[in-house]
Amino acid sequence: KKSGLVMERVDMNEPIRGVLSIIGRQFSIQRITIRLELGENLPVIKGHNNRLQQVFFNLLNNARDAIQEKMESEPGMWGDILVRTYAQDGRVFASFADNGPGIADSVRNKIFEPFFTTKQTGKGMGLGLAITYGIVRDYGGTITIDSRPGEGTTFILSFPSAEGHLTEHNASRTLELPAQTN
Repeated sequence: KKSGLVMERVDMNEPIRGVLSIIGRQFSIQRITIRLELGENLPVIKGHNNRLQQVFFNLLNNARDAIQEKMESEPGMWGDILVRTYAQDGRVFASFADNGPGIADSVRNKIFEPFFTTKQTGKGMGLGLAITYGIVRDYGGTITIDSRPGEGTTFILSFPSAEGHLTEHNASRTLELPAQTN
């Protein structure tokens, strides 16, 4: 059995904070502000912290590339990325909203195909979003894109929360917890 497939219970805010600790400073040097509105006491999801970090890293890098593209035509602008997490109807959401150039409708449906890229040749292989989509799908998640050309793009990730379908094994372990006084 591959140990890599054992799912962890992940608080979605953790991998987001992890990625920010790695790239936050670099983004601010490039005049891009990342704002966090992270929900408190989110239900956990089933996944892997390190693979979710890869997903969020890819989405933030993509947002940065888009913003930098827009900066070429609007040199004075500042980039803005708003990262939000929240829970709703048994699912946990993470949204990444940028103020880049937006994504044309014609491109939106192709964006998760391997090797599809809107970037100039040599600026990245375009594999990032295909990998991102694969990981999200593995965790029972979805990605939707809301974009207005000229105004920016929001990627919304949604995952089933792990609470509510605890296996019996997990449930019995939870019941034992209050007995531990040490």
